[in-house]
Amino acid sequence: MEINIDIEELNKYIHAVNSGNGKVYKGIDVVIEVSKRIPQYWFLVPFLYLSKFTRIGNLVYSIIAKNRKIVPVNKCTDESCTIDIYNHNK
Repeated sequence: MEINIDIEELNKYIHAVNSGNGKVYKGIDVVIEVSKRIPQYWFLVPFLYLSKFTRIGNLVYSIIAKNRKIVPVNKCTDESCTIDIYNHNK
């Protein structure tokens, strides 16, 4: 299965693919779908749907995604990435 998603879109939002039906989810929808599959997070699902409906979830997700700094840039090999946990904001 090949999925064409623009690299800028991939850098902006998390994406996930349902291997059963091929549906692509992004952003807050990924958080919802993951939460639906982990019993410990089921209690969050109604709140996540409400946040999506009110668009607050998309706004909060966008702010978090825009400000994430923990994924290292140019510090990865084919097998691993180096993360400096003490200076991750630099």
